[in-house]
Amino acid sequence: MTKQWNTSIYKTIITCFNVFLVIIFIWMITILATKSLNFYLFEFIKNDTAHETGYSMDELRQIAKHIIDYLFYRVETLQINIGGQDVFSNQALYHMADVRSLYTGGSTIGWIILGIEVILLVILITHYRYLKEYLLKVSLSTLGIFFAVLIGIALVALIDFDKTFEIFHHIIFPDPVKFRDAFFGPVSNYPEAPGINNLMLVTILSEGLFMDVGLLIIGGTVSGLLLWIITILVVRIIDFKRNRGKLHVKNS
Repeated sequence: MTKQWNTSIYKTIITCFNVFLVIIFIWMITILATKSLNFYLFEFIKNDTAHETGYSMDELRQIAKHIIDYLFYRVETLQINIGGQDVFSNQALYHMADVRSLYTGGSTIGWIILGIEVILLVILITHYRYLKEYLLKVSLSTLGIFFAVLIGIALVALIDFDKTFEIFHHIIFPDPVKFRDAFFGPVSNYPEAPGINNLMLVTILSEGLFMDVGLLIIGGTVSGLLLWIITILVVRIIDFKRNRGKLHVKNS
């Protein structure tokens, strides 16, 4: 028989499980979206990227596949040649190298958290009889804080998106050089070969594309968390009916 632990330990476990659940959803949806060639092609059509870049859809397909291969270490360089001309500037190459490093670090952290989450889930299941009275309340409180923070960030972004975008990049790129390389203008931060368009990366991977990635992350995460809360409620109802049935049999 499982030994009962202290109430504060159970509440901490439930809180950590919910926090890690949010992180896992964000991580997995980000990977799935940015690894999907169909997602890029959909965005290219939606944002009229062929017209904006001058590349055909077949060429954009080739570029998107190469970007995916680069991010997930199937090729060593982001640079790709289309029609005898390099597509990306040196600034784009440096920046995407930094982005790939983020992917690597993020995936490492994601797998570690996923492993811890499995352990926490086993504890939730094996100790359910002792923590069931706290599970829904603590989960709702933790996720309520998450949603409050999310709404706060959304409101700040609506007021000043550019500043919010800048703060976000300061967080993920604290190094001044990496932060500077994340912002593109007509003039590159580095020497470039003739004919190179320093804005090509952000034209292909446009603001509209990243906004849709954000919406997918938010929508998928919220849906996953709602499913988790529904699961708790269903388990509570089943548990309640089972206990009521046992009580009825005992009193008969």
